[in-house]
Amino acid sequence: MKKFLRIIKDVYKYQNIKNEHMQIIVFLEKKSDINYFKRYLSDLYKFLKIKIIILCSEFLAINEFKHYDFENEYIYIGEGLPRFLYFKLIKAKIFLMTTPDLENSELKRSIHAVKYFYIFHSPVSSHAIYNHNAFKHYDYILSAGPHHCKEIKLVEKFYSNKKKFLIPFGYPRILDLKEEYLNTSLKFKKNNSQKTILIAPTWGKSSITDNCIEIILKELIKENFRIIFRPHPISLDIKENFILKLKKEFIGKVFFELDVSNTLYLNDVDLLITDWSGFSIEFFLTTKKPTLFVDTPNKINNKNFSDIKLVPLEKKVRTEIGSIIKIDSIHKINIIINNLMKKKYIKIKDNYIYDYSQNYKKSLSIIKNILDDQI
Repeated sequence: MKKFLRIIKDVYKYQNIKNEHMQIIVFLEKKSDINYFKRYLSDLYKFLKIKIIILCSEFLAINEFKHYDFENEYIYIGEGLPRFLYFKLIKAKIFLMTTPDLENSELKRSIHAVKYFYIFHSPVSSHAIYNHNAFKHYDYILSAGPHHCKEIKLVEKFYSNKKKFLIPFGYPRILDLKEEYLNTSLKFKKNNSQKTILIAPTWGKSSITDNCIEIILKELIKENFRIIFRPHPISLDIKENFILKLKKEFIGKVFFELDVSNTLYLNDVDLLITDWSGFSIEFFLTTKKPTLFVDTPNKINNKNFSDIKLVPLEKKVRTEIGSIIKIDSIHKINIIINNLMKKKYIKIKDNYIYDYSQNYKKSLSIIKNILDDQI
């Protein structure tokens, strides 16, 4: 009932937003999605001084986003019919999203003339874990790296899709992580006698959580490791009982980090264990520390994946930023970890993503031109 009443109240609030403020809208499925937007929205606000309207499907406090350094208005839209109607009737000029499959789901383009911008929430490739039409209906793609531009161009050519504006952009989340990492490192004193292992998998059938998490934890606790397990937020939803069972089984031996937005502990982490998660790239670019990849089944959600003859970035980087271990070799995991932590990765160049600080102004100019009716 609270959610229903809030939707009604926020519809009224939304309808009373002045036209001059109804120009840029951001859609968040969950509160945590703001992490992929906040730096860019701050830069956007500094450049244009325009209030940002935030439509969010998660039920949050009314002032949830007020502490950010850009003026904003949060509107709770829930899911189902209310969300569908908001999307169809939007009148803003700019709509920013980090949710793929516009038009392929209940999230539809507006009946009005709106320009849709997609911002990636992971640096992984666009043609493996997403379906082949996931980005077809956006107007502008803010590409995290050169691989995104190359992949999407090939998809457009192969399927004769309408060409989108592919903008070299970068991955602003990396800058946030690096700043946080640097700031906390100045205050941080590590206990060198104990190494910390972070397990941060993806979700679904290709994940460590679904395949071998118990075996890994049982092996790791044989060593004097501090172990952090950070399940994927979707795993927390669909495998809640299993994760609670794990937490009970390994109480006092494994720390369960259930707040995905919390990354303050990265200074304490010596090595990451993951599967096909894009967090491996974020972790490496932030810390220059290695990752051990468990060779779970490939995460291919695109049934037409073989149409595009490109190796996904998340597969290509595995041997560049760490090592791979097969599931049937997990009994050797502690030996591999101790050897891997001796290697240095400082000299590996960051060629995976564009430099956001050098690229974001182009997208700001495009948005300004749209708002000024020059595009």
